[in-house]
Amino acid sequence: NGKEVTSSLTAPKIAIIDVETSAAKVYCFGRFNQNFSEDNIYEEGGLILVACWRWLGSDEVHSVYMTPEEIKNRNDERLVLALMDVYEEADAVVMHNAKKFDHKVIQTRALFWLNCMLPVVKVIDTLQIAKSKLRLPSNRLDSIGEYFGLGRKTKTEGIRLWAKVQEGNTLSMQDMVTYCKQDVNLLYEVYLRLRTLGTSGTMFNASHYLEDNEVHCKVC
Repeated sequence: NGKEVTSSLTAPKIAIIDVETSAAKVYCFGRFNQNFSEDNIYEEGGLILVACWRWLGSDEVHSVYMTPEEIKNRNDERLVLALMDVYEEADAVVMHNAKKFDHKVIQTRALFWLNCMLPVVKVIDTLQIAKSKLRLPSNRLDSIGEYFGLGRKTKTEGIRLWAKVQEGNTLSMQDMVTYCKQDVNLLYEVYLRLRTLGTSGTMFNASHYLEDNEVHCKVC
C-alpha cells in the first residue's frame, strides 16, 4: 500500500528530486504568438539554479543552489556534482516529468561539465504514472496534490522570481529554495500515493532489494 513501513531488511535507496532551472532572456517586439529565432536569444536558460532532494524514509530535504557569482559566470558545476553524488548513491530517483525535463536537464548539464553519463539508476516519473494509470482533472504536481488532499506547491511571483534570482538577488534565491523544497515534499507524498499503481515506464522492482527470500510488494 502507499503507507511507509519500517524494516530491518535491506531496502532500496530512493531519492525524491526537484530542480529549478534558469529562464532564457529574449529580445522581442511582440507579446503574443511569437516564434523566436536564435538572434532573439540574449542569454540561454537551462542552468540548474536550485536542486533539492529527500531520501525516502527521511524527513530532511537537502538543497544546493547557485551563488550570485556562479549565476554571473553561468557556472552550475557545483550543483551538477552534488546531483551526481545523489544519483551514485540512489537505486532509483523520483521526479515529476522526469523523462521529458528534470532527468534530461541533469544529464545535459552533466555532459556539459563532466562529459559523462549520469550513474545508471531507475528513473520513476510520477507524471508518467498519473497519465498512464489515472483520469485526473490535471496531471500537474500541484493539481495532483490538491486532488488527493496532499498539499499544494508554494506560491511565488512567477517569472519575476526567476528574474530576480538571475540578477543575483540572494533573498529571492532563498524564496526559490523554499519553493523547490516544498515541491520535493509534495512530490514525496504524491509518490507514496501513486506508487501503489506500479512504476509505469520503468522496470524498478523494490522487492529485489530485500534479501530474505520472501514475497514482497514490488513497489512498497
